[in-house]
Amino acid sequence: MKQIIYFALILSLASCKSHKPWGFSHKYDLKGISPIGLSSFNGALYISDGDHNRIIKLNNEGIVTDTINGFDRPMHITSGNGQLYIPNYGSDEI
Repeated sequence: MKQIIYFALILSLASCKSHKPWGFSHKYDLKGISPIGLSSFNGALYISDGDHNRIIKLNNEGIVTDTINGFDRPMHITSGNGQLYIPNYGSDEI
């Protein structure tokens, strides 16, 4: 068991050294938006705005290109398999 723990520790430390340090790539002005979650999907950035029950779509320049209303406190969003998944905290639905 100790060998497995040591191996996992060494593997995790070795993998950390290969990553580049974090840094800002873009800064967007989000006035009026209360971001809770975000996901990149189909070349756009989607932000869940739980305070206003909506999803905001931004292009690469940080310009709002679409607003999707009618959610019930959308939370942390993700994408996969060609879909955007938006959990609604208020109704316990995705």
